Amino acid sequence: MAKFEVIDGIAIIPDNVEHIPDDAFLLSEELEQVVIPDTVRTIGTNAFAACTNLRRVVIGNSVTEIGTFAFSECKSLESVTFGRSLDSIGNYSFLYCESLKEVIIPDSVRKIGHGAFSKCRSLEFVIWGKGVVAIDDYAFEMCSSLVDMVIPDTVTNVGSGVFHKNSSLQRLYVGKSVRFIGRDLFSYCDRLTQIVVHPDNKTFDSRSGCNAIINSLSHTLIAGCGVTVIPEGVKTIAEHAFACCTTLTDIIIPESVYSIGAHAFSYCDNLKELMIPSKVESIDVAILSNTSLTKIVVDERNENYDSRGDCNAIIDSRTNSLVAGCSTTVIPEGVESISYSAFSGVAVPAEITFPSTLKEIRCYAFAECNTLQSVTLPDSVEVVQKMAFAKCPHLAEVNFGSSLKTINEEAFGDCVALRELVIPASVEYIEDYAFAHCSSLWRVRFENLTRLGDSAFYGCYMLVDVQVPEEFVPIYKVDIGEDHSEQVKGY
Repeated sequence: MAKFEVIDGIAIIPDNVEHIPDDAFLLSEELEQVVIPDTVRTIGTNAFAACTNLRRVVIGNSVTEIGTFAFSECKSLESVTFGRSLDSIGNYSFLYCESLKEVIIPDSVRKIGHGAFSKCRSLEFVIWGKGVVAIDDYAFEMCSSLVDMVIPDTVTNVGSGVFHKNSSLQRLYVGKSVRFIGRDLFSYCDRLTQIVVHPDNKTFDSRSGCNAIINSLSHTLIAGCGVTVIPEGVKTIAEHAFACCTTLTDIIIPESVYSIGAHAFSYCDNLKELMIPSKVESIDVAILSNTSLTKIVVDERNENYDSRGDCNAIIDSRTNSLVAGCSTTVIPEGVESISYSAFSGVAVPAEITFPSTLKEIRCYAFAECNTLQSVTLPDSVEVVQKMAFAKCPHLAEVNFGSSLKTINEEAFGDCVALRELVIPASVEYIEDYAFAHCSSLWRVRFENLTRLGDSAFYGCYMLVDVQVPEEFVPIYKVDIGEDHSEQVKGY
């Protein structure tokens, strides 16, 4: 086997070696310089990873492939010269190369791998070769020194989150050949103020200087920024179109829009008001999760959705399901279900009043509501779905109604302030991990025989008092698990 070593800071690569194996120089603190000879064709996984003093790399002209994590966490790396036979830059190959300021991509490269230059915080310039056709997901994520980015005319596919959290990115130019763009292309790019699509692009456009990317065929706005003006004629706002756009303070949705995708405005921290126009007929889940909205209005002419009684919510008129709410929402009578992530991450009141008509609270409906302290479910509620109230750190009191049948998986998981529970006789089943990691929970009283899923109270280390009807003690001692079997007492 060929011997790989470091002498005087230089990597010694034996003659006639065609492959540098996985981990060949992994964690070498002595390594400062690498010159890969022309005999080498491939570089293995982690071959030079975490060589913290490596400053210069020259890749030979026969190398066609750079392996996953090959140069990752080389935090002193300042200069990389690629050879002219390189076909792809592998996944995470330069992850966390925090001193790298410039990258020159040779004409031979066709693909930039997943996260290839992720977290290269000093990267200022990318000079593109003439052959790149694909930029994979998160390729330039958190490159916080990039100000301008041009997606070249050769590129056809751009993955998701390619420029995620590029905090200095101001201008983005999309070339004429791009046919596919993934979601969250530039989420959390707070300084982005200019988005231009090449006028000859047949799939996408940025019509009327709108500072957005629009699918020209379907008239779908797929990505916008804080200064986007949605033009008339747009029919759909795609999923995640404005997600994590923290500089978005106001937006006017034109009358032409009839569909809004999932998470379209989620994590828009500074968006305060939203008006849903009259023709909207489809609103997907979680469009307003983790926002700071204080006013939501649905056009009174809309036949599919309403905000009845100035409730500051979006309600599906056809199903009486509350689709999305905000911090000032008052849930009106007539609402039968709270939809998926309807209030997730929202600063709701400490105590919410639920209508007597409510039957179901769906997945993630109130997850991560940091302000929620007390919940009293009406007798009409039959199901609390998966993670409906999970990760509400100040939720200290939960009162269940008399018709509740099922508490689903992780429904109250990680509610670390919850101390006592009474499980009513109506509850037939508590699913897996329903109250997992409720680390302050010390007393639970069951009023009837309730089936328990695996680890329903996993991580409830303070639970010392489990009260059950006397005749069911043997059953509960088995079902609750060995961690709490000794705490089961009859009454």
